[in-house]
Amino acid sequence: MKFKKLIPHEIKITPLANESLLVKIGCAMLVYGKNDMKQMLKDLQEYLDDPKEVEQEYRKVCSSEPDSNYRRGLSENQYKAQAGLGGIAVR
Repeated sequence: MKFKKLIPHEIKITPLANESLLVKIGCAMLVYGKNDMKQMLKDLQEYLDDPKEVEQEYRKVCSSEPDSNYRRGLSENQYKAQAGLGGIAVR
């Protein structure tokens, strides 16, 4: 077994009442629907492989202004495409 560097943030996965999952990594939260589980696993693996790279990409997409994506009126699919993430970012 080859050990890699430790990931910088706690990962917490919480089931929701509508069969979705809330994935919290540090202060970032993503919601995956019941049909998005493969994408969730892919995204988590990408994060585990290179957390710094994923965090840099996340910061590029998400501005420092709270709720800016909702204020810009992005739909769920537009946000997912822009973020390159399978989940929906929640702030």
